[in-house]
Formats: sequence, structure tokens, C-alpha cells
Amino acid sequence: MGAEYSAGPANVFLLPELCTGISARWNTATGTTFFFQNHMPNNPHGLSVRRIIKTPAYRIIRIADHQHPEGKISRWAVERKDAVAVIIHNTDHDTLVLTRQPRLPLYKRQDIYLLEIPAGVMDAGEKPEEAARREADEETGYRPMAMMPVARFFTSPGYTTEQMYLYYAAVTDADRVSKGGGMEDEQEYIQVTEQPVDYWFEMLEKNEIHDAKTLIALQWLAMSTELVEVEDDCDDEDAETSGLNGLKITL
Repeated sequence: MGAEYSAGPANVFLLPELCTGISARWNTATGTTFFFQNHMPNNPHGLSVRRIIKTPAYRIIRIADHQHPEGKISRWAVERKDAVAVIIHNTDHDTLVLTRQPRLPLYKRQDIYLLEIPAGVMDAGEKPEEAARREADEETGYRPMAMMPVARFFTSPGYTTEQMYLYYAAVTDADRVSKGGGMEDEQEYIQVTEQPVDYWFEMLEKNEIHDAKTLIALQWLAMSTELVEVEDDCDDEDAETSGLNGLKITL
């Protein structure tokens, strides 16, 4: 039996079915389980992992490596579902579609609103591409038909297990099926902003993009565009490429 969690509000009570080697309490108001479990199975690295708090969206865990050559290493971490993000490029107008929404954890900052490419967590049983298409639809109103995988990366491996899948989607005006804005039942209040590609590149150069996945996306686009420009220059010294309409991406 692990250490006991201190008694909290009246709506926190012990869950007997979780108490085989575990001390657990559940907050009925938030669906949060507070419990201690000494080891979790399916661990290929032989690490000691203790789950401390479980919510519908994430788990707080304590990880320890007792066999490290330099001595024991112990860290707090957040177990989260994997996520997706999508670069939406309207080829009719050579524009990119971003979102602006409040990020409450930035409460200590001067501005809690961030410009971001559409993104979200994957639902249970959902493939990354399916999730990316769903998030694009929900947040921006565009429903991409074809998508190209760009990158897969860990968002902040110093503290969370979350892995993100980044996609590129070329869309047209005909792919706009709604106004977007997010899901009201998920308390998403999203502003959709669509601007020319070069506008977003200027924002990038001015250091006015502060979201990591969006930085990665715009830098990938800028790099891809530069490569196309170099290829065009090799074919025709007078060729000029602006925005992304010259980007040779096959979907």
C-alpha cells in the first residue's frame, strides 16, 4: 500500500476496486482519481513508474531510473494522449489558415491568446490522419481531402509523454464546409484567421509566432519554398516564386 492521499472535500472517497496494492481516492466532481501505484506494466526500459493523479485528459506520474550508471534519476511527468496538427494551405488564394484562441495556462503572461495552426488530441482508436482531418474541420471549417505527413515530434519531452503528428493539407474554397470555431461542448472559442503565406512568413521573421508547433510548421514551409526557388533558379535564372503556389508537393 502506498502513501495515503490526504482527505479532501466531501466528494472525494475511496475506490475499493482500485485498492489492490493501491491507495486511491476519486473526486466525483472532476472525474479525477488520486492514487499511488508502485509499478506500471509494459515498460521496456525497466523504469519505476508511479501514477499519482488521473484525470479524463492526463495522468501525473513519477518516473525513476534506479539502474542508471550515474545514479538514480527521478522525474515528475504528465502522461497525455498523442496529438495532431495540420498546416492548411488554401491554394486558390495562396493563404494559410491559422487559429487564435485563449490558452489559460499562460495566465502569468501579458497575452493569453496564441496564433496557432489547428491541432488537438487524438480520440481513442483514431488514426493520426483521421484526427488531423477532424481537427481541421472543427477548428477552421475546412475539410481536407488529401493530407501529407510532415513530421512527428515530442512537444516537451522534459515533462510530458505527448507526441505530435504534423500534416500538410492543400485545400480550396470548395473544401470549406462550415465557419469552424471549435466545439462549444469542449469550451473551444476559436477565431479563424486566413492570411497570405508571405504574411505568416513575415510574422515568423518578426518573432511574432510563439507557439512551438506553429513555428515548426512555418519553418518547414519556408525551407520547402526556398528549395523550390533554388530549383527554379537552376532551370531559369529569371524565374521567381512567391508564397507556396510554386511548392512541388504531391498529395
